[in-house]
This record gives sequence, C-alpha cells and structure tokens, in this order.
Amino acid sequence: MKTHTMPSKWNSLMATSNRFASATTTVSIYLNTKRVSGCVLTTRFLQLGFTMGTLGEYGAFFAGPSMTGHPSTISFRPFSSWASNSEWTTSLSPGEEALSIAVGKNFVVVCTSIGYCRFFSLSGIQTDIISYVGSISTMAASGNQLVILSVIPGISATHYQILDINDNGESSGTQKEGYLPLKAHSHLAWVGFSNKNDLVIHDKSGRLQVLAQPFGNASWKIITENLSATAKMDWFWLIAVTDMTVIGVECHGTERVPLASPKPALKTCVLSSPVLGGSQAAERFLRARISLARANVDLQRACLKHSPTSDIVLDLGDDVTDAETEVDRCLLKLIEEACKANKATRALDLASRLNLSKSFEFGVKVANFYKMPQLAERMVLVAKTKVADARRAKHEKERSQKQQDVPKKDFELPAAFHDKHRPSAGLNHLNRIAQPAKTATSGAVVPKSSSASVDGAVKAEGVEVNDEGLPMQVEGVTPEKPHHKTLSAAVDTPKSSKPDSIAALKARLQAKNPFSRRRTAHDGGSGFNVCSGK
Repeated sequence: MKTHTMPSKWNSLMATSNRFASATTTVSIYLNTKRVSGCVLTTRFLQLGFTMGTLGEYGAFFAGPSMTGHPSTISFRPFSSWASNSEWTTSLSPGEEALSIAVGKNFVVVCTSIGYCRFFSLSGIQTDIISYVGSISTMAASGNQLVILSVIPGISATHYQILDINDNGESSGTQKEGYLPLKAHSHLAWVGFSNKNDLVIHDKSGRLQVLAQPFGNASWKIITENLSATAKMDWFWLIAVTDMTVIGVECHGTERVPLASPKPALKTCVLSSPVLGGSQAAERFLRARISLARANVDLQRACLKHSPTSDIVLDLGDDVTDAETEVDRCLLKLIEEACKANKATRALDLASRLNLSKSFEFGVKVANFYKMPQLAERMVLVAKTKVADARRAKHEKERSQKQQDVPKKDFELPAAFHDKHRPSAGLNHLNRIAQPAKTATSGAVVPKSSSASVDGAVKAEGVEVNDEGLPMQVEGVTPEKPHHKTLSAAVDTPKSSKPDSIAALKARLQAKNPFSRRRTAHDGGSGFNVCSGK
C-alpha cells in the first residue's frame, strides 16, 4: 500500500499534514510544538474531492469542485466542541463552483464562480451573501476582518477589498479598497494580516509591504525589500508577521513549499526596512511610526464606540503610550548620532518629533553633553511650544465636549409668532371696560370709588357715560389726569365733544402699536397685550 505525506496548510498557530493511503486519508493538525488532533477521513470524504483547506482558531474549513454525481461541496470541522456531530457539510447550487475559502474568528466564507461570497457561522448558519469585483484570486481572514483579492478585466493590477465582519458573521461594510502595489513582472506569493490586523503582502521578488492606517488615508509601507536575503535563505516560506519580526520556514534550493515530514522548525527573522546609510535607529524609527499610527487609529475607533473611562479605551491608551515611548527611544538615538556628527539642525528637527515631555529632558541632556548650548535652548523652546499646544488642544476638546453634553432645548416658535397669533387681550379688556356701570338708580353715573379707563389709563370720578358706554363731559367735574405716561397718553383724544365710536377707538389703538407688550401703570398688575386681534 503506497503512502505519502504532504503539507496542506500552515499558519502562525498550527499546520496540517495529509497522509494518503489507498482507502483513507488522515489529516493531522499540529501546533508549533505538539499535535492538536487527527481526523481520519473516510472514503466518502475522499469522494467529495476536497482540494482546498484553511485553518482558523476554532476549526478547519475545506472545499472542493463539483464531480460526477455531486456538486461543489464545502465542509467545516471544529477542533473541539461540547456537542457531538458539530461538523457540517453543505453542497453549493448546481453549476456553482467553490473558488476560494477563508475562515475567521466566528465565520467562514467561500467565493464561488457566479460572483457570490457566501458567509456561514461556525455552526453552519448562512449569515450573508455579497458580490465581489472581477475574477477571484484569493482571500485571507483574521479576527473580524476579511480581504478579497481579485483581478479586474482590462486592469493588470490586483484589486483588494477589506471587509469588516460583525459578531454575527455578517459583512458590515468596506474598510478600504484599492490595488496592490506589486513590482513589475512580479506576482503575489503571500497575503495575510499581522498581529495588529494590518494587511501584509509578500511578492515573489521578496518585497514585504504593510498597509498602514487602513481607515481613512492609508498607504503601503515597505518593511523589507528582500525577505529571503534578509533571512539569509534560498526562500523564506512566510507564515506570520509581527511588529518587528516575521515567522516562517526555510526552503532550500528551488523549493517554494516546505515538506511536512520531517516537520521543519519554525524560524524568526527580524524585519529591516531599506533605509540609506544602514542606520539601525533610522530603520527602527520607520517601523515604530507604523505601530504608533496603528495604535492611534485603534484608540480613535474605540473612543467612538466606548466611554473614555472604559477598560478597552484605557488599555488602548496604554498601547499608544508604549508606541510613543518606542518612537522617542529611536529618536533619541538619532539625536545622539546627529550631535556626534555636529549636525545641530538635524538634531533639532529630530527633537521636534518627540512625543513625551520626559524625552525632551533627555534630549537637552544629550545636547549639553556634546557642548551644544544653543541646541539645548532651542529644544527647551520647542518643548514649551508643544506643551502649550497640547494644553490648548485639551481645553478645546473639553469645551467642545461640554457643548455636546448640554441638553438640547425643544423647538420653540419665535416670540413674534406668539404675539401675532395670541388673542387680542387689549381689545377684550376694552370691550369689558366700555360697558356701562350698573347702579341701583336710574341715572347712569359712575360712583367715585370706581374708575373707568381706556386701556387702563383714563381715570375719572363721577363721570356720566352715554348709551354706548363712553364717558361724557359733566359740568363741574374734571377728569383726573394720569400721573404716568402710558399707551393711552399717546392716543390723541378728539377735541370735539362728540365721542368716537368703539370701532374707531379700536382702529386707532391698533394703528398706534399693534404689537406692544408693555404693562401700563394702571392695569391693576394684571397686564395685557395690544395685538392685531381679530
């Protein structure tokens, strides 16, 4: 019985190896140091014709093309489960072929020949179906992120699209999309995410690039020009990327895929950006800036979703401080090199990029050590300016936050609108006071204790009123003059002894001040408005 072993999949956590025999195939899954599990796949499994496989944190995902008697099939096998029969297998629609697969934290996805990206939960629930652009090239997933690479007809560049996947395994939107910056006449060799969830690509020329700040204005940073040359190997089979190192397997000669047996040892290679001059501090500074940019983006996203005092925001704030400390450490080393070379201008330029106040103190000490007092004085001025700018930005942020915290008032109509549509209190008062005073005698004489006024201003004693309720001039009785200037004082009383009608008096009052809200001195404290009543 012929038996042979070959690799199926590698990543930073584990690897699989397939041991083919005449009747069965054993798929063994290994951690970096020990074996996790072994799945004995029966003849039925072999008949499904799985040709693709990928590993996730919680299980392995397989897919195969259609064959005689059955359509294209996908299958997920969890590494462990609290329930039996947790694995699941699903067939695609007739004529639909599985082209690429990926597995994330809580989802699996398969891209098919009809332009579908079908999402499933780890238990097999179909959670989402979206479309992709062009012809699918490959996919990669990490955590809640998925990148889809495709080739668009008529365009030689490879298109990439980074998707956010929510906790339910559904696509919640595109983070970033564009074209891969591959070298001319080069092809993609590896694509994946770093430990900080940055998209990383490795082409066959050996160049390693990372997509820094994938939200907003993003750019591709070259972190290694030739990975194999840096690792001093014939070929470096890449598995994982961290902030400072890459992990992979060494390949000898013309080999581009490592053998599964005997199991090769994983090797670590320190990243080295292609800086001029060979300064290690300058190379570390470039990589540290990428980490700081990522930490700031993570903190900004967390502040939009969580309270500033939440644990996740505080932890990310600590990550930002650690990244700033690493950047400043590299800058101080560069400042020392500039002072040693008597490059005061360059040293001051480097000092202006420091982030922490303590770092400026060390920078001043370095300048004084190399007997450069003018440089030290300018560093102090730069530090004071940065502190002032930081305080100003902090105050502006607090002020804007206070303005946002002020509760918004309900919508109110303008005061003029209320005045225009309020019932005419002044005219109602006028109608009320214009009625004749009822007395026990037949004579229509107002008692001395009473007072009648037009708009609360005319005060008279012993004034006889006519049938229309208007005061009449009585011999020997002189009406009292008002002591205060009021609205009625502005109303011209006709010199003619014949009184005007009520309608005419109303018209004059409205013409004088139709929107007055002033209280008169004789309104008894109740006040009224003279409006354009109806």
